[in-house]
Amino acid sequence: MEFPGVVIVLLVVCLAVTPVAATSEGHEPAPAVETIDSVQESFDRNEVRLTVYENRSARWTFHYERTLSNETERENFEAFAEEFNSTETQLYDGFRRDSTALVADGANFTGREMESTSFSRRAEVTSSLGNEIGVVEMSFTWTGFGFQEGERVIVGDVFEGGLYLGQQQSLVVTPGPNLRFDSVEPAGTQSNSSSLPDSDSVTWQGEREFTDERPRVVFAPAGSDAGGAGGQTDGGGDTGGTAVTTPQSSGWLPWLAGGVLLVGVAAVAWYLRHQSTDESPGVTDDGEGGPTTDATSQSRPSVSDEELLTDEDRVIRMLDRSGGRMKQVNIVEETGWSKSKVSMLLSDMEEEGLISKLRVGRENVISLKGHEPEAAGSPFDDE
Repeated sequence: MEFPGVVIVLLVVCLAVTPVAATSEGHEPAPAVETIDSVQESFDRNEVRLTVYENRSARWTFHYERTLSNETERENFEAFAEEFNSTETQLYDGFRRDSTALVADGANFTGREMESTSFSRRAEVTSSLGNEIGVVEMSFTWTGFGFQEGERVIVGDVFEGGLYLGQQQSLVVTPGPNLRFDSVEPAGTQSNSSSLPDSDSVTWQGEREFTDERPRVVFAPAGSDAGGAGGQTDGGGDTGGTAVTTPQSSGWLPWLAGGVLLVGVAAVAWYLRHQSTDESPGVTDDGEGGPTTDATSQSRPSVSDEELLTDEDRVIRMLDRSGGRMKQVNIVEETGWSKSKVSMLLSDMEEEGLISKLRVGRENVISLKGHEPEAAGSPFDDE
């Protein structure tokens, strides 16, 4: 199977970092941009589709397409699709868990009621213009994603700190039934170049990093008069109507929506990598057939056990190697993950009873069960 080997490392990297990440101590640039861009080159088409509805909910769909160049690739993808559609895996569970956590953070930040619902996935082979196309999609509904202002539904305040799109990635926003575009900023590519209200979609292409709370899209009832508000603006100016007051930045939310984008890419890439390991050892990569030698097999890049671990298992292994407990700051340094990523992961692990956290002075001490510090003093005094 000829899927590029770069997807091998995506499981660890994509779930370990977040784009446009920030903490209360300052902004941290996303260290995985180059890796994400490389992985996205594994797909001919990589879209994030966002459909916004009258009730302020939004359907997020991560859509990937890959041209299958021969019968072997088609058969491999069909086998992958069968497993993808029928098997519950840690990564799909992780997609649901992380998306749910992101939505919960969005609710805390905006003060609106939000929920992640209606998760789904599908993979299939389709035909287009005589080509066989492998399609992968993962979706969920984000309730309360937008907010109401009169009859208009507005989205964009969740993108606090700006949204990042990688190379070969695009964001496609469409209005749901009974809605139409009223204004969009910054300008994107309209499906109807002469009329934004008559457009079925607006698309932004990567590589691109948006400014604070952008993109911002205002929807109006489909039957309403476009008036003077309809249209695109290129700057951060008001599009008309009453000014909207959004919450002040808490310092950690800029990664929120972008984190969902990464989760979708990571899950798809893991499946592609997993499927590629199932190819016959008797067939060479160039498709010429025949047995491969041990030397050839040994010369191929190997995947370490560390790369195949879930985030939780990796932290547990680190704690075990360190005698059962570590400072949280050392986990950040050793993994290379952002502070917000580690904090979120450790909170989930604590809720699941996998670890315990203890505040000692200005630092958090993370411990496995049975290795908790016995006193309030620093458990690392002997270091």
